[in-house]
Amino acid sequence: MAWLRIESSEQVNRKRCFVILIALFSIYVNSNLIQATPEGDALQTIKEMLHAEVNWIGNNPCQGWEGVNCSDNHVVDLNLSEKNLHGKLPAQIGLLSYLNSLNLTSNSIEGNIPTEIANLTNLHNLSFRYNLLTGGFPQVILKLRKLVVLRLDNTRLSGPIPSDIQQLSSLEYLYLGNCSFSGRIPTEIEKLYNLKVLSIWGNFINTTIPVELSKLTNLEILFAGNCLDSDLDSHAKCLGSSSCVSFYSQPENAQSGYRLQHHKQKHTRIVLGASISGILLLVILVVTFYVLKRKIKQAGNSQLLPVGTQSSTDTLGSDNIEPWEVPNGMRRFSLNEIVKATEGFSKTNEIGFGGFGRVYKGYLDNGCMVAIKRASPSSFQGHKEFQNEIVILSRLHHRCLVKLEGFCEEGMEQILVYEFMKNGNLNNLISNKQLQESLSWDKRIEIAIAIAQGLDYLHSNIDPPIIHRDVKPSNILLDEHFSAKLSDFGISRTTPDIINTHISTAPAGTMGYVDPQYFLRRHLAPSSDVYSYGVVLLELITGQKAIDHDRLEEFNLVEWVKIKFQEDNLESIIDRHLLHGNPLQEFLPVIKLALKCTTFDRVGRPSMKDVVQILNPLLKNHSTSKQENKPPVIEAIESSLIPYSQSSTTQETFTLNDMTFTLTGR
Repeated sequence: MAWLRIESSEQVNRKRCFVILIALFSIYVNSNLIQATPEGDALQTIKEMLHAEVNWIGNNPCQGWEGVNCSDNHVVDLNLSEKNLHGKLPAQIGLLSYLNSLNLTSNSIEGNIPTEIANLTNLHNLSFRYNLLTGGFPQVILKLRKLVVLRLDNTRLSGPIPSDIQQLSSLEYLYLGNCSFSGRIPTEIEKLYNLKVLSIWGNFINTTIPVELSKLTNLEILFAGNCLDSDLDSHAKCLGSSSCVSFYSQPENAQSGYRLQHHKQKHTRIVLGASISGILLLVILVVTFYVLKRKIKQAGNSQLLPVGTQSSTDTLGSDNIEPWEVPNGMRRFSLNEIVKATEGFSKTNEIGFGGFGRVYKGYLDNGCMVAIKRASPSSFQGHKEFQNEIVILSRLHHRCLVKLEGFCEEGMEQILVYEFMKNGNLNNLISNKQLQESLSWDKRIEIAIAIAQGLDYLHSNIDPPIIHRDVKPSNILLDEHFSAKLSDFGISRTTPDIINTHISTAPAGTMGYVDPQYFLRRHLAPSSDVYSYGVVLLELITGQKAIDHDRLEEFNLVEWVKIKFQEDNLESIIDRHLLHGNPLQEFLPVIKLALKCTTFDRVGRPSMKDVVQILNPLLKNHSTSKQENKPPVIEAIESSLIPYSQSSTTQETFTLNDMTFTLTGR
C-alpha cells in the first residue's frame, strides 16, 4: 500500500528559501565571472597607479564600488576626494567617457592633466582643488564644453588665464583661486553668460577687473590678494607669504605625507567559486539584505544631493570633523533634522539662491518656521573657517540683523539656519512695478534707517569692525511688517582678510555696488559698505536698478543720478509712484545723502552713524506733518530708533585665531 506523504507548510517554506538562496548564489557567482568592463579595467589601473585607498572588489564598478555611481551600467560619477592619491593622473581616465562628475579634491595628484581627459565630453563637474598640479592652465579642459563647475583652485598652476576660456559656454562656477596665475583677466569672460562665480583670489593678476564683466549682472567675483608679479613684498602683504601656494596646497597639508608602497603586485581578479561554504554564503546574503534595506531607507535623502556633492556618509564624514566648542545659545542641527524640516530639500520649499547656495524654508519640530541656507559645492569652505563664522555670528545681536538660529555641519554639508523673513528680499520688492506702488516714501525711509543701523552696528560696535562687503537689495530681508534686516554679514568666503585691523569677508561684492576705490587700492574699509549703501538708497529713491543696460543715457545708476542732479531735474530721478502727495523738495536731502555716500573719494563719505543721524529726523518730521495718529507698525519702528547716546551699553570680549574682538551691546 502506497502511503501519501503530505509536507507541512513549514517544510515547503524551507525548501523555497533554500531554492532562493541557491539562485542568489548563482547570480552572485555569475556576475563576478562576467568579463570586466573597459571602465572597470580603467578604474583598477587608476587605483593602482595613484595608490588609491579604496576597496574595490570584483570586476564590475557598478556593483557597489566605493565612490562610484552608475547609470545604465556606465560610470557617471567618480568621487575619489581625500583618497591619498599621489602621482600623475593616468591616461586611462579618458576611458570613462560617460562621466558627469569627477571629484579628485584634496589629494596629491601632480604634473599635467592628461590629454585623454578630453574624451569626457559629458562632464559637468570637475574638481582638482587642493592638488599639486603644475604647468599652465590645462588647455585640454577647454574641450569639455558641458562643464558647469570647474575647480582648479589651491593648486600650483601658473601663467596666464587663456582667453579661450570663453569656449566653456555652460560654465557657472570657475574657481582658480590661490594659485600662481598671472597677467590680465581675459575680457572674453564676458561671453560666459551663465557665469555666477569667478574666484581668482590669491594670484599674481596685475590688472583690475575689466569693466566688460559688469555685463554679467549675476556674477560674483573673488579677487583679494592679487598684486604685480614683480611686487613680492606687496604680495606678501596681501597673503602673508611671497608665494601663491597656500597652506592647503603644501604636500604635508594635502594629505600627501602618508604614502602607500610604490611597488605592488599586479592586480589579479578575484573569482568566487563553488568552493565557498554555504555558511559563508548565507552570511553574505544576510549582510547584503540588511545593507540594501538600509540604502533603500536612505535613498530618499541621498538622491536629493546634487551631482558633485556628498552625503554625510561620504569621505568627509562627521567623524573627520575635529571636536570644537559650540557657542552658547547656538543650536547644532543634525542633517536628518534639516532634511525633515525641508521635506528632503524639496523644490517646493526652495525660496532663493545666492552665492552661498540654495535657501529653503523649513519647519522645526516645535513648529517654528526658519530659513535654511545650504552651501553649494562651489562655496564649501574648510571646517575651521565654517566654525569661525559660527563663532562670530553667534555673538552678533541687533534688531536690524537677521538672527542666526543654528547650523548643521555633517560630511560635505554646511548649513546655516536663520530666522524666517516672510516678505523676502528688498530686490524683489523694488523690481516689481506693482509692488513698488505699495512701498511708500515713509516705508522706504524706514528701510534705509534699519539697514544703516545694522551696518553701523557692524562698523562701530565691534572692534575690529566687520565689513559686510556685499550690501545690496537681495541681502536686505523684510519681515511680516516689511521691517528690514541685513543678511549675509558673516565672514564666510574663502579666507577672511585682515587688513589694517579691519575684518572683512573676501571682497566678492556685486557689480554696480562695489566701491570703485577697491579696484584701485585692493583694500576694504567701512567706507566701502557706505558706497554700496548709497547705491541701495538711490534704488529706493528711483525705483531703478543699480546696473541697467536698457537705461541708454547711462547704465550705471550712480552716474545717471549725478547727471540728472546736475541738470536740476529732480522729478526724473524720483520714482513716479512717490511723486503724488509728496513735495518734491522733501526728497532732496535724501538724494544729496545718497550722492555723498557714493562719492569717489572715501574721505568725503559719511559714516553709517552719520547716515542714521541724518535720516532719523527726516522720517519723524515727515510722519508728524502728515498725521497725528500713526499706525502701530510705524510707532513700533520709531520707538526702536533710540539715539545711541540714550541706551545703556555692555561689552563682551573674546578671542578667535589669536585676535581679540570687543563687542559693544545695547
